[in-house]
Amino acid sequence: EDMFRDYTPRELAVIKAKYGTEGDVLEAPLLIAQKAKDMLRHYVGVVLPEGYKAQVVATSRRAAVVFRDKLLVARDELVRDLEDLPAATLALPDQEIERLDSQTQFLVRAHVLLPLIRALEAAVVISRDHNDPESWWDWSNKEKQDEYTKRFKRKLATERTEKTDPLAMMVVNNMLLTGF
Repeated sequence: EDMFRDYTPRELAVIKAKYGTEGDVLEAPLLIAQKAKDMLRHYVGVVLPEGYKAQVVATSRRAAVVFRDKLLVARDELVRDLEDLPAATLALPDQEIERLDSQTQFLVRAHVLLPLIRALEAAVVISRDHNDPESWWDWSNKEKQDEYTKRFKRKLATERTEKTDPLAMMVVNNMLLTGF
């Protein structure tokens, strides 16, 4: 505001249109999609084998909803990649797997987790706003949030039971909303 106080409202509008705000950048679907893909790869390669779940803290409520959607798209892409691995590649001995490119090595190692990856779910927990689109209502409904939190605290598994749940990722805008 200090740097641009001498500009007219019209000039300010041109400047704002030309250069994205921090929120525009942090909420950009293409940026979130790439981050989600990288995060899922890290999760599957490092965290999932240990049986842990993940919490993603987004910069805004909108970004939280987009992150969830993009994480699920990334999951589906990974599942397709895992299903497309040739049986011959999966049967290679360890020393030959080490000679493969890093992406193929990752896929071979992750293949054993395919049933769990296929089942992975993600939920959003955000505060409610009276202008929220209807598609966000489940994410801001207190009863649903309590259910998501309860499910998230269960042990990770492909099946949903009283003690296990495939809800692996909780996306929030504020960590305090989750009750942890």
